[in-house]
Amino acid sequence: MTHFEIDEEILPQADEEYKEIKKLIEVYSKEFIESQHQSRDLAPLLNEAKTENSSKANDFQIKENGMLVKKKIDKNENGRELIVVPEKYGDKIKSLCHDSTSGHLGIVKTKDRLARYLYWPNCYQEIEEYVKTCDPCERV
Repeated sequence: MTHFEIDEEILPQADEEYKEIKKLIEVYSKEFIESQHQSRDLAPLLNEAKTENSSKANDFQIKENGMLVKKKIDKNENGRELIVVPEKYGDKIKSLCHDSTSGHLGIVKTKDRLARYLYWPNCYQEIEEYVKTCDPCERV
């Protein structure tokens, strides 16, 4: 695997509309998983995932390969797993979810784009702040 190939276990198959989401994490899956486990921000989530008696609908889980995911039930009662992102990838992800490749979407659409595949603590507040302070968007 080259540095720019993305392990299919890292990102789910994206629809045609979300093809650029695969650009979000251009790292080896092992490096990404190590970043999750070394993150101070994600430590409480990792601890929750290690607690076997967690039965909440939106809880955290560690996959066989060591990746931390958040289980989410959407409004249609469909379950999906969101990849929990270490803070070091947050800026790049916010940029890709909002900036030029995404057409400078508003707050709601940018949050929706992120929430479809990814999660990190305070991600929605960070997206809101990012969009509110986007220079090209402020000029319009």
